[in-house]
Amino acid sequence: MLVISNTTPLSCFARIGRADLLHSLYGEVHIPTAVVEELSRARDRLKEVHLLPWLRVHDVSDSVLLPQLMVELDPGEAEAIALATSQHSDCLLLIDDQAGRRMALSLRLKLSGSLGVLLAAKRRGLLLTIKTTLIELRDQGGLWLDERIYRSVLSAAGE
Repeated sequence: MLVISNTTPLSCFARIGRADLLHSLYGEVHIPTAVVEELSRARDRLKEVHLLPWLRVHDVSDSVLLPQLMVELDPGEAEAIALATSQHSDCLLLIDDQAGRRMALSLRLKLSGSLGVLLAAKRRGLLLTIKTTLIELRDQGGLWLDERIYRSVLSAAGE
């Protein structure tokens, strides 16, 4: 399965030093050029994340869907969705933003987000517990979580 990521899941895991979870779960992760640009503009350790050898960068500037997506979404989300819709194979889109998720669902894309990555990592035995990583994503990774979502994810993980 081809895995495509928007900026947020990649940046959240990179900020806490756990981008390796994406690589361990999915092997290669595909990103559009707008995600590279967003990561490059970051002031913290994200500036060089796009250089990770398991990331594959794609130009989707010729996508006919892109102008419509750019009306409602930021460039990284729009290009990630355009990349996912251009694939003729089964793909998984990693995206956290609500507007982006709604758009991806309306296009019938299979998606997950940072929390889904955590749960998948636990199921595959890459993490014994997700609580510490979940707290790091919230406190240092920049992932917004309300208390209800936090408890729900821990419950889904059996913690």
